[in-house]
Amino acid sequence: MKRLLYLGLIGGLIGLSLSLALDYKIDTQGGSLTLIDEGKAALETWANLPDVNLSLTESAEASKIIAYGDETLFGPDTLSITVLERRNRSSDFSALMNPKRDDFVEALYKTALLHEAGMLIGLQANLNTTGVMRPLLKADMTPDLSEADKAALVNLRLYAEEDINRDGKVDFYDLIEFGKAYGSQELNGAADINKDGVVDDKDLERLKVAYIFSPPAETPPGQQQETDATALDEALDRLANPDETEGQAGASNDEGVLPPLSVEPNDNQDPSNVVPPDGAIGNDGQP
Repeated sequence: MKRLLYLGLIGGLIGLSLSLALDYKIDTQGGSLTLIDEGKAALETWANLPDVNLSLTESAEASKIIAYGDETLFGPDTLSITVLERRNRSSDFSALMNPKRDDFVEALYKTALLHEAGMLIGLQANLNTTGVMRPLLKADMTPDLSEADKAALVNLRLYAEEDINRDGKVDFYDLIEFGKAYGSQELNGAADINKDGVVDDKDLERLKVAYIFSPPAETPPGQQQETDATALDEALDRLANPDETEGQAGASNDEGVLPPLSVEPNDNQDPSNVVPPDGAIGNDGQP
């Protein structure tokens, strides 16, 4: 069983779509130099998608990092660990790859890199989707983006960060979702508006500014499901016709906190046995 383990401390209607930008750096200390080319290739795979407008800048000062982790953090089947470390005024979001890369099939290792690149961009691991952002890798997977992966990235341009339920409005139903998530700690969570790893009063202040005070709709909005080519077609249509939609500008993600990424069906690594680095919390949200 191959797995990725997540660790972390680890508006109104706008009708616009924004470009996305990512400053990043790659650190090869402790492992092979091939991580430089493979990490860049993974990021560029996302950036080269049509209708995305994702710009990549390599910077020594970047807080989004692809690096090798200490091999003592990895079980025999662990591919990578995603870590968000918070400080007083900043945070580092790191994709830590297993330095024992020869223990894994090359295609699977590159698929894990694609997943981690998506996390750095702002996507959320999602059990209800297909492709590299689904945290269950199959042993025969290849490093290719699915239609659902593409739709998820396109949708980062369409919704305000405060539009938690991704229905095109910042309203009563977003407040409900925020209340459900308040106090939780997660990676790229929809309710974590400022993306500092915790849903708290700072996010509530952002929600207040964007909130539209109006009677709630009689029927709650359906949740966005990005699982097939239809989702991508709908996302591209919203980009092409911004005046005909209630699409929101901004970068965020969709649903829930998810378990470690793994390869079905043989699970023999207990993620609770992995000790987080100092200043980080486990994927269950506990220090």
